[in-house]
Amino acid sequence: MKYKTIKEKNYNLQLIDVPNFRSCHFALIFRDDFDPKKAVCYALLSDMITDANKDLPSSKYVLRKMEDNYILNFYGSFSNVGNKMQTYIVCDYVDPRYIREDNYLDNVYKFIFDMLKKPLVKNNVFDEKLFNLAKRRLLTDLKSCKDDNNFLSINKALKLFAPSSPTSFHLFDMIDFIENLKCEDMYKYYEELIKEHVDIFITGGLNNGKEEKLIKKYFPFKSTKKLDRNEVINHNYRMIPIKKVEKSKFKQSTIVTIYNVNNLSMFEREFVASYYLNILNTANLNSKLYQYLRNENSLCYTINSYPIDRSNILIIKVTVKAGEERKALKLIKKAFSDMKNKISNEEFVRAYYAYESSLKGMVDSIGAINRLYMNMYYGGFSNYDIKKKEFKKVTIDDIYSLAKKVKLNTVYVLKGDINERNQD
Repeated sequence: MKYKTIKEKNYNLQLIDVPNFRSCHFALIFRDDFDPKKAVCYALLSDMITDANKDLPSSKYVLRKMEDNYILNFYGSFSNVGNKMQTYIVCDYVDPRYIREDNYLDNVYKFIFDMLKKPLVKNNVFDEKLFNLAKRRLLTDLKSCKDDNNFLSINKALKLFAPSSPTSFHLFDMIDFIENLKCEDMYKYYEELIKEHVDIFITGGLNNGKEEKLIKKYFPFKSTKKLDRNEVINHNYRMIPIKKVEKSKFKQSTIVTIYNVNNLSMFEREFVASYYLNILNTANLNSKLYQYLRNENSLCYTINSYPIDRSNILIIKVTVKAGEERKALKLIKKAFSDMKNKISNEEFVRAYYAYESSLKGMVDSIGAINRLYMNMYYGGFSNYDIKKKEFKKVTIDDIYSLAKKVKLNTVYVLKGDINERNQD
């Protein structure tokens, strides 16, 4: 794999040359500081500007054009990452080595940028049918969250943890704003979007600089904003963890615990943390949480961990029998305590081989390789060759040292109805 960064006036280009796949992955990312109203509108725009444009006024025509140009996928998406928000325009296309058409790559990049610069707009107003379709899709997805116990418990726990932080934000919180949003509002947000900071990642078999030339040829915008790559949010420790218990209509109880994990070195973030999580909570039967909660006490239905690197937090979500919440919390506390001084050689070796196995997954697809290099670019992580060497340097003492930096901040319990459980 060869990696090259090119800084242009209006965008930064990352070229990752990986010739052993049959497709290429293009990702254009508009980046801005977090803003909740912009987040909603950019999420809608990512759908609208990839669904139709002036030349291709419905998704039917877009799909035909994609087929003509050997484009495998073309879509938009949105996410907030740390203190930034990112709007993605993604295109997967067949590697030009397998296409015998002289203008093939030119046509692919012209298609991408025509979709961006020619939105389906008349007199500075987006097509209302297109807007209503995107709005309806988004609202349908968000309203379905109301019946999702996993989502609700984590969302409420994060609100308790840091109510005004981007870390706790979800588009679900903006349903009322979305319902009141009008088609006439969207064009001003489109004009803001195309002025945001732009990063472009291209992964696959590259063609001697041709991609770079085509982006120069077709990139249509003058980006006026330049952002640094720092996305990290630091949340303060709590001397006494905050706790909240609410009742629910569900048969099981869900416990969410949130931990600060501040002041980690890069070696700890990138390597030691993976060992720590593998020993604390993995899908196998040997992790400490699984052993204490399920194998030894039969309390637990599911255990999930969600490390959020850019926010320096760790979320643990456990679903247990209604009425067993207090006992489960004691066992969770015991598992975290044991991570500070009670790790066996057997547990350590399993974590070593788990990380070694995960290395293969970092390079087994175009998408995985793209994520690897995005983490290098935005997060400061190591390249693949360095990872293969550095992970072997982790020791049990390194894990003990990291464990002492993990501090409980928030406990949220969505308490199940014990009467509902007893009726089964």
